[in-house]
Amino acid sequence: MSTEYVYPHEQDGTPVKQENPFISVHLPVTFLAVGLALFFSGESKSTNQKIAEANLEKEGRVWAQDNLKWRKETAEKQLKDLGDAKDRLDKAVEERKALVAQSASTQAQFTSMMKELDELSRGGDKDATLIISSYGIKVNDNAAATPAAPAEKKDEKPAEKAPEGEKPK
Repeated sequence: MSTEYVYPHEQDGTPVKQENPFISVHLPVTFLAVGLALFFSGESKSTNQKIAEANLEKEGRVWAQDNLKWRKETAEKQLKDLGDAKDRLDKAVEERKALVAQSASTQAQFTSMMKELDELSRGGDKDATLIISSYGIKVNDNAAATPAAPAEKKDEKPAEKAPEGEKPK
């Protein structure tokens, strides 16, 4: 006896449904393959992006190191230049000390000469009076006044000065 397998629909006598050729094993496999292709392409792009970010970060670190090196070199150069400038300034001050002393001496002589001229003017000398009035010379008799101290107040603004011939307000 041959034992052949009999399908259930053949036992009932029900008609066999025609199978749809589009719904088979191929369709799910195709969807799975497309899904895997999309997944791997996304992963590939993600990996490439991560590699690019890592390269940028590395380049950024290299740029930052180069920038810091440049700043350090520039700062060292500026410090050297400042040291040289300080040395030149000290040398110039030493060279000009004699000129400053001479200027102070000349200022003291001029001040004493103006005081003598003022004394002559007060004594009645017409020439001394003419010189003092024509040049508008005013001599302070204060013992506290030094030749280097200015006659004007430093806090007085130029706009607050009274014009000639008027009294300040």
